[in-house]
This record gives sequence, structure tokens and C-alpha cells, in this order.
Amino acid sequence: MNEITHKNAGRQSFLLLLREMVRAYQAFEALDRRLHQESGTGLTSAQADILFTLGNTAGMTREEIQACSLLKHGLMEDSIQSMATAGLVVEPSDKGNGADSRVTLTPKGVETFERVFPSHTQSVGRYFQKLEQSDLIDGSVLFRKVRQALESD
Repeated sequence: MNEITHKNAGRQSFLLLLREMVRAYQAFEALDRRLHQESGTGLTSAQADILFTLGNTAGMTREEIQACSLLKHGLMEDSIQSMATAGLVVEPSDKGNGADSRVTLTPKGVETFERVFPSHTQSVGRYFQKLEQSDLIDGSVLFRKVRQALESD
């Protein structure tokens, strides 16, 4: 690998992939936020992410939610609290070790999940129908490799 200097740093080949990867995620975040606002559910993207993560499960620990969702810890905690206030999730009253306590959907949460998840998936899916199935597979493989490379240390 050649020495990177201030003159050639901007021409590193990985920067193009990095820019497009970040721009794609930013575009998804904007689309996701807009679709949730337009849906009238009152859910934020973060709350929906937790709802969709918990759906079809018997509940999860915060660690499991974080591993399966797109959220950072602080945003996840705030979202779980607001969802509990709205009656969508329940947390054990004796939190003891909070990391081990299971967050579960309430009956209202299950109903919301069963109504919102298919609709939102269909709305987002319209945009991905513009891509070939092979592009979806190739993109998934590439992004998994990028993630693994970034997590390798």
C-alpha cells in the first residue's frame, strides 16, 4: 500500500464506496422517517424499529434488541420508555439487572405490530423493487463484508 498523504488521501478507492454507503443509509433514514410520519401511526422510526424487532418474539433483552435493531443504546432506551408510556411494551417491574430484563409487546403492541409492519414493509419495498434480485443479494454480501472489515479490530 502506498503512503497516504494529504495530496492523495482523497483519491483512495474505498472512499467512493464509503460515501455511497453513507448516502444510501441517509436516504433510507429520510425515507423511513417520512413514511412513518405519513402513516399516521405516531411512531418514530426508532420506536418502529423496536416494535418490528420485538414482533413475532416472546420478548428480548435490551442487548438482543440492540443487536437486532439499527439503534444506538441511548436512543433505544428513550424509545423503550416512550413505548412503555404509550402502552406498546412492558418491562418487568423488578428490573434488577436491566440488561437481562425482557421487554415484551403488550396486546396493544402486538396489534400495532401486526397492522404496521406489513404496511411499512410494503411501502419501503416499493423502492427496492427497482433493483434486480441479484443486486439485492450482491449488495447484502458486499455490505456484510464491509461491516466485518470495519469490526475486525
